[in-house]
Amino acid sequence: EIGEKTEDFWINLELRLVADVALVGFPNSGKSTIISRISAARPKIADYPFTTLTPNLGVVTVDDEDFVVTDVPGLIKGAHKGMGLGDKFLRHITRSIVLAVVLDGQRIIDERQDIIETFNILREEIRLYNIDVYKKDYVVLINKIDLVADSDKLNKIKKVLGNKSGKSVFLTSAITGQGLDKLIWDLYKKVAWCREELKKDKGIELKKQERVKVYSLDKRNLEMEKIKIEKNNNEYIVKNKKLERLVAMTDLENEEALDYLKYRLKKMGIADRLKKMGVK
Repeated sequence: EIGEKTEDFWINLELRLVADVALVGFPNSGKSTIISRISAARPKIADYPFTTLTPNLGVVTVDDEDFVVTDVPGLIKGAHKGMGLGDKFLRHITRSIVLAVVLDGQRIIDERQDIIETFNILREEIRLYNIDVYKKDYVVLINKIDLVADSDKLNKIKKVLGNKSGKSVFLTSAITGQGLDKLIWDLYKKVAWCREELKKDKGIELKKQERVKVYSLDKRNLEMEKIKIEKNNNEYIVKNKKLERLVAMTDLENEEALDYLKYRLKKMGIADRLKKMGVK
């Protein structure tokens, strides 16, 4: 056989990491340091924005159970429109069960940077990117508290964020480890609960099921199509896609291939039909 005519088309594949928990925040908020403290992941860590350009995955173990955490590269205002490659980063949170919004505690002591505004921007970017992701359960982290001396101001902001979000707010330090045990336990309980609900396959809908796109080549029903034979003056024209495919794949200059073609024509009953129509 010489093969048949091929079909081709382009498919753009989009990678979306599968993690139970996604750490989201502005650049340099300490997400990579957090994942390095709570798991065996060893991401690149440096004191400048956009150190992380690809998500890192880490496995966190609690009571012989585990869940996967990813630190999403830093987001900025306009991320949902592609600013700072934000749309490419945000797609990695679409399959997460729980989100952890990581805020930089240093902004508390920097009068030019409002940590509440940072929280609002992050939530709004997620909402504008995907409303279903926005509705996912989440927790809030005020990280780098080891750099904040004013504990009263810290607790005041924690209360404000708690009232605004209606979610748990954790004071953490990825450097000292402060607050991480409570965070891990809370995330574990949320993930475990969500997993149980998904197993039940009833009750509340935890996430919208994604429609899986299936790409396939032209499906031609070659076996069921009837064989048509038309007479045109002294010519007999046999029409059948299966036969056309067979002839196209046959090397007509090869004697063995021609013998095989004749055999197949006979098996298909074409030879007998042609004889009945007067072909000698």
